[in-house]
Amino acid sequence: MKYDQELARQAQKHAEYLALKRRMIHSVALDYGENIAKKVGTSDFKLTGPEATLMWYSEIEDYDFDGGDQVQCDTDRAGFGFSKTREGDVAIVVGQYRPPGNFSGEFQQKVPRPISGKIVVPTLKELSIMWKIFAGLCVRRPAVVSPELSPFQRRVQDLLTEMELEKSHLSAHEVRHRNDLERMAQMLKDGHDVKATHKSEASSSLLTAKDMEITWKAFENEFWEQIGDVGVSDKSTKEGLTATAWRKLDRSLVLVTRQRLGKCLDWGLPVLEVTGDDTLRSVVEHLAQELLPPEARCTIVGNAPIGMHKYFYRTEDGKKQGVQMYFLNAYVDKLWHGENVNVDGKSESFAWSTVDELSNYLTDRSFLKRIRTFVVDY
Repeated sequence: MKYDQELARQAQKHAEYLALKRRMIHSVALDYGENIAKKVGTSDFKLTGPEATLMWYSEIEDYDFDGGDQVQCDTDRAGFGFSKTREGDVAIVVGQYRPPGNFSGEFQQKVPRPISGKIVVPTLKELSIMWKIFAGLCVRRPAVVSPELSPFQRRVQDLLTEMELEKSHLSAHEVRHRNDLERMAQMLKDGHDVKATHKSEASSSLLTAKDMEITWKAFENEFWEQIGDVGVSDKSTKEGLTATAWRKLDRSLVLVTRQRLGKCLDWGLPVLEVTGDDTLRSVVEHLAQELLPPEARCTIVGNAPIGMHKYFYRTEDGKKQGVQMYFLNAYVDKLWHGENVNVDGKSESFAWSTVDELSNYLTDRSFLKRIRTFVVDY
């Protein structure tokens, strides 16, 4: 089963609606199935993913294997949402699935009874160890300047500029420039010395419109000298240096780090394991505090993940262990240089990468393919 962003957005929206209403109501599910979990407690309690999963899975004890129920073997996409009431005493988890289950006449063939004939419901502890859950951050540094236009884009821009100019009125600056030209032309016609007159009128008009344009142009040239040749070379003295976010200023950059997960030391998006009663949001907030300094001004967007990656490995005793990684979006200040990320090994253990450069770091091709579904240039 794969994580579906559209279903996750729907589920999150419905979870927030149910938290507002403080009760469980199914949405109008025409082309997807839906499960809802609800928990009541004090303001500081949590409803974890394993708890919600156990609530739903325990319904197997009441299954009518000759009738129908929710998820079938054809269901291959899912999305989840979580919300709490304003008072914090009611928590709601909504799960949505596509294609939906519960088709009449199909449940018997696609969801058979247990071979042993005995229905087993795992405990919360057993369910939690089946998967190791990690929460990660997709830390983005937005583009600082606009990218260079292609020849076709330039032609379209020129056309639109010409059309806008034909339909527009003069701005205050353009009116001032026109008046300056007319005034100087009249002075020349009357035989006055323009320079002498300009000095005598300095108190009333310090700068003409043309003087202001020259000043603005000088500021622009100074700006480009400071940031370098955008899009052509990095602003760095070392060729290929990527341990700084002050490069590729016309592209969006993503932070990748080298972390040790188990015995493996590899590159990827920064992650942290979810343990105990922690939520994805609380874990990534802690991760951001550890990883990024205050001047980064990191902003985490939303509570629902934008993507998920899963894989399996063998433990030392030969058992199969599953890993799920859920990623949330985060943005840093685009003027922060990103050179003081708090990771082991310092500059050798992190990099600011464009989408095209991710393949230079990530060796797991399935992970790279998954990341490219939600890390895009825009």
